[in-house]
Amino acid sequence: MFPLAQFGVLSALATALTSLLSALLLLLLTRQLWSLRWSLTRDKESSLPLPRGSMGWPLVGETFHWLFQGSNFHISRRERHGNVFKTHLLGKPLIRVTGAENIRKILLGEHSLVCTQWPQSTRIILGPNTLVNSVGDIHKRKRKILAKVFSRGALESYLPQVQDVIKTEIAKWCAELGSIDVYSAAKSLTFRIAVRVLLGLQMEEERIVYLAKIFEQLMNNLFSLPIDTPFSGLRKGIKAREILHANMEKIIEEKMERSQVDEDYQDAFDLMLSGAKEQGQELSIQELK
Repeated sequence: MFPLAQFGVLSALATALTSLLSALLLLLLTRQLWSLRWSLTRDKESSLPLPRGSMGWPLVGETFHWLFQGSNFHISRRERHGNVFKTHLLGKPLIRVTGAENIRKILLGEHSLVCTQWPQSTRIILGPNTLVNSVGDIHKRKRKILAKVFSRGALESYLPQVQDVIKTEIAKWCAELGSIDVYSAAKSLTFRIAVRVLLGLQMEEERIVYLAKIFEQLMNNLFSLPIDTPFSGLRKGIKAREILHANMEKIIEEKMERSQVDEDYQDAFDLMLSGAKEQGQELSIQELK
């Protein structure tokens, strides 16, 4: 006969083990139902099978695997499933495609075979008026306007401005007594080039440093879970966008009020406006931001 105390311990262990097994079975069941859901909601018009891969866990999919593993996530899945595999990241089911021939089919099939779609968090943070959130004719129209901004002639005209910014920044690096964090310095340099080339501005140092930090906050949260709660990545990204838009609106209004444009040098903003006029379009302040 067992003492009463031992019997109580065994009973508690049995209860805990039963609860644990029940929880594990429930998790496995929900995972199977999650995978079944995507099999049942697939495109009925296509008879082709879905690629190999895993949809992960309900709602979060394989997002946490991707966040913790980084580039190794795609490497391990590619080794396991091949160059084309399915997964579920940042609240969206997706097919990961690698390989030159596969990529070529997708790039040549844009707007016919496939259309561009970014993660929901990216679309929310960047807003509805951006190029990444446009499809079909609207996307084509905006791309035509931006084509002038990134034409060979435009890129050549930017070079003196780019060189000027680089020389100034390298001189600052050389004046530093300690070592330079190259990654952070390169990000700052890139932001300064963008400010000068895109908007033709020479801002005060304090303002550039502030806006660079806000821009980095936006970029760090661009790919996050689409959950809008206090302190979430999505909320931080939206807040950063609002600050940047408020500053950009002032800059745009100032530039729009200029009576003359320097014929020797037009920044990307000037070219965007002239490109829109050539296409018979007028961009709103929101689109320009």
